[in-house]
Amino acid sequence: MTATQQTLDRAHDPTYVCSMNHPLREWREAHGVTADDVAAAVGVSSTAVYAWELGERKPRIEHAAAVESYTCGVVRVADMGVELTPEIVAAVERASRAGCPFCDGSGDTEHGPCGCCR
Repeated sequence: MTATQQTLDRAHDPTYVCSMNHPLREWREAHGVTADDVAAAVGVSSTAVYAWELGERKPRIEHAAAVESYTCGVVRVADMGVELTPEIVAAVERASRAGCPFCDGSGDTEHGPCGCCR
């Protein structure tokens, strides 16, 4: 069995318990967002998302910053296990300027799962 298959098996096994709940997984479950949704939004595979949530891997900074932006700051770069340096803080600030991925500028406060614009 490959490492990828092991990660997917653990991620889908309701009896598998991590040492702690990952903030990204908690956010996804609370908002009805799938790992595939997060993966598509940040430019990685769903296997990578599961590996982050299981603590098997840490994301690259650009992916951690994209997760922070996608979750409207609920899941922070530091929550993803990425060490914060001045360069990383600057990258996160640039990514956050992109705004909520669900906002369309209409003023609609029921536009997406995050609730950031309410």
